[in-house]
Amino acid sequence: GRYLTCLVSKLKIWEKLSDRAQISRSFNSLGNLHRLASDLPRAREFYQQALDIQKELGLEQFAATNLNNIGIIHWLQYNFAEAESFFREALSIQERLNVPVEVARVLNNLGVISFVQGRLDKSAEYFARAARLNAEAGARAEELFNRLNQVEVVLESGDLRTVVTRGQQVYDACREIGEYSTAAEVSALLADAFFR
Repeated sequence: GRYLTCLVSKLKIWEKLSDRAQISRSFNSLGNLHRLASDLPRAREFYQQALDIQKELGLEQFAATNLNNIGIIHWLQYNFAEAESFFREALSIQERLNVPVEVARVLNNLGVISFVQGRLDKSAEYFARAARLNAEAGARAEELFNRLNQVEVVLESGDLRTVVTRGQQVYDACREIGEYSTAAEVSALLADAFFR
């Protein structure tokens, strides 16, 4: 409702001012809103419009973000090969720009895509790289989320002893820094491990 009206109004202002960079950011915001509302086709349209402008203007960081966003849309639609393609393109840009936390974000998404396709070794590799980059960047909450994903890969492989050990380490670290949502996810994963 109200937020959508505000975004559309901002878009119209930027269009009148011919500010293409701001227009692309408005399209990105509209894409986010539609993604949250589960209107994935419309979200993808807005992300693509933003991406087209960002590529035209050479706004590589924003383009990489929207490549990642489009990849997420494909992932949510179970189109994993297409998602992976968009994530790889985003990763290439983020690595060239050398933004470790953004590289880690895309690596995490590639890890998830590999995981759901049963490529556990590749998935573990992506999650480990993401965790390492986030640790080096001091992004502790993101690092712990990547480590949680690593534990999930171990659970899928059936190594329950390692799941419990690593899961407890991640849980303790999460509680230490007040990252309670990831701690809750670890708790759920450990409960799942005990009932296997």
